[in-house]
Order: sequence, then structure tokens, then C-alpha cells
Amino acid sequence: MADPSHRAAVITVSDGVSNGTREDASGDAAESLLRAAGFNVSSRVVVPDERAEIERALRELTATNGLVVTTGGTGFTGRDGTPEAVAPLLEKTIDGFGELFRMLSFEQIGAAAMLSRATAGVAGGRAVFSLPGSTKAVDLGMRRLILPEVGHIVATLKEAGRQHALVLEKDWMTGEPLVQRDDDKEATVRQRLEVYRRQTRPLVDYYSKLAGVKCRRISGLGKVDEISQRALAALT
Repeated sequence: MADPSHRAAVITVSDGVSNGTREDASGDAAESLLRAAGFNVSSRVVVPDERAEIERALRELTATNGLVVTTGGTGFTGRDGTPEAVAPLLEKTIDGFGELFRMLSFEQIGAAAMLSRATAGVAGGRAVFSLPGSTKAVDLGMRRLILPEVGHIVATLKEAGRQHALVLEKDWMTGEPLVQRDDDKEATVRQRLEVYRRQTRPLVDYYSKLAGVKCRRISGLGKVDEISQRALAALT
């Protein structure tokens, strides 16, 4: 399995690019800079300025890429909604990114820099950076801010994923972690996840019979499935 921390995706948020009336120059610029920095750009996605479409693309791409860069939709027009789409997905924000981007933009375009709502944060344990849609803004943000620091950010998030994904749940009787981190690889992780499922199955069956229906998402089983995917991705 390829290391997702080395993969990057670019999302272009633009009605014009989406309907074919504009070329995706900013997306091209972002991809070129990422490839030059050693990232495998695994996905390029174009979506209109629609919050649901932006959220859907972000959810899909953060599941398989260590870094996602969006371009467009950060302004103040009625259709600009990238920050609103990104914000609910962020576990943590990188406030300094937007602050520094506006400072650097001020040096180039003056007071108009205050209108930029460039933002960044962590979604699903992966780094997300949202840039304006102009090629100059993409070049500025990528060269001056994202690329100099993204290696450290992605490595930190990868290690955090290893630490947290393998301590899945506490045993409800002993209070001890059921799965602890060590240097085992994929086979052992799968074995331990199966042990967890076997231990939770009696409780699931009990409540299934009690309710008279099949209970499929009790005691965090859905969460385990999600976490196990990230754990295996982090270890391989």
C-alpha cells in the first residue's frame, strides 16, 4: 500500500472551470509545485462553488492523501464558500497560515489582502490548505508558506495517526486500552482488530435480540472500521 503521506490532491473550486468556460490555471500551478516538491499528486478534482460538492470532495480526498490543497472560493462574492465548507471538517485550524498569507499578500496588493479568506487546518488527520483562485496567490502561498513547512506538518500528522489509531478503545470492564501501539505491522493490527470485534460481538448480539433488529453500529464498531483503515495506511 502506498504511503498516503506522500500523496497530495488538488481541488479547484470554480463555477467557470466546472462548466468549461475557464481553464484551470491555478490547479495546474498547484499541481506543478507539488510535483516539483516530491509529492505524488494522485487526484485533481474540479467542483463548482457549491458547499456540498466541496465537502464531498474533501471527505473523499483526505481519506487517501496526506495533503489536500484547494484553490478558489475564498473571496467575498455570494458564491464564494470554500472556508464555510472546509471549517466543519477541521479538527484543528492552522491559524498562522491565513495570517501570514494575508501579510505577504499585503506586500503585493496592499489593503485588498484583507479580503482573502485563505485558511488551513487538519481534517481526518490530513493537512488541508485553501488558497485563492488566482495563479499569483497559489504561487505565493505554495512557495512562501506551504512547501517550506508541509513536510514537517505531514510527518507530524502521520506519527500522530500511528499513536492514536492503534489505541482504539478501552475495555469496558478493565478500563485498559484494548489495542496498544508497538512496532507490529499490518498482520498484527488486523489480528488485534479482530480480537476487538470478537469481544464486542456478544454485546452487539445482546442488544440486537433485545431490540429485535440487527444492531450494526453499536459500541464503536463503525469507528473501528474507520480507524483501522487509517492505522493500516499509517503503518505501510
